Amino acid sequence: MEVAPVLQRLTLVPKGGMCNRLQALASARRLCQLLHARCTVVWVWGDFEDFFVRLPEVSLVPEPREAGAKRIVQRAIRVDPARSVDVSVRSVELHSGYLFWGSHEPPIPFSAIRPFLPQLNSRLGEQVSEFSARHLQNTVGFHLRRADNRTSTRCSPDVLFLQRARSLVAAGKRIFLATDNLETERKLKTRFGDAIVTRPKRDPLAQRWPRPEFNPTAAEDDLIDLFLLARTEYVVGCHGSSFTNTAIALNGSARCEKLVVSG
Repeated sequence: MEVAPVLQRLTLVPKGGMCNRLQALASARRLCQLLHARCTVVWVWGDFEDFFVRLPEVSLVPEPREAGAKRIVQRAIRVDPARSVDVSVRSVELHSGYLFWGSHEPPIPFSAIRPFLPQLNSRLGEQVSEFSARHLQNTVGFHLRRADNRTSTRCSPDVLFLQRARSLVAAGKRIFLATDNLETERKLKTRFGDAIVTRPKRDPLAQRWPRPEFNPTAAEDDLIDLFLLARTEYVVGCHGSSFTNTAIALNGSARCEKLVVSG
């Protein structure tokens, strides 16, 4: 028999990189709004408002405060694909870096959390608007996740993006490229020249992720790339990447896709 939801408070401890944390935060906001529950987020990646607009319905704290909550830890999909959160208890402490939903409802698509993703603050938002106005006309967004993500590299190899870039450039399009790997950026710029648009990074790391510690400058640059992808006509991204998933959710175009090898 289905149990009616009684959740009154959800405390989220976000895990993983920035986009993992954002999709978990958006999932928490959505679920709490749906159930009229209090939403608390343990945020330890710098000052939230250095990056984003304040979320008045979310309490940001440095560590969990409520004793007696049911503790749930969501793990990588290869370990445990479960993503539903038990809403038959009054209080839950959830450790997650993933899209999730309540146990009283069916799985949700990424598009369901789009309204709940936090928006950039005015300082960063103005940088996105200025760059977009100057450089993103007639532009398709590419996100190539490389570095330590073997799944993205294997399932969404460079050759697929080179083929797609070739057809887009031939049709007169430009490509805004966001990648965590400088060698990948050089490869596309060498092949397609000025048709490849990138935003210069203040901290030009050879590999942008993983980073040994929180780097606010690199985090800002990555967030600006993410929200610039949202301003392109549509996003072409990688399998197995939270950055791709978040960019597609923010962009919202039905033409967004992930390039994946067949078979």
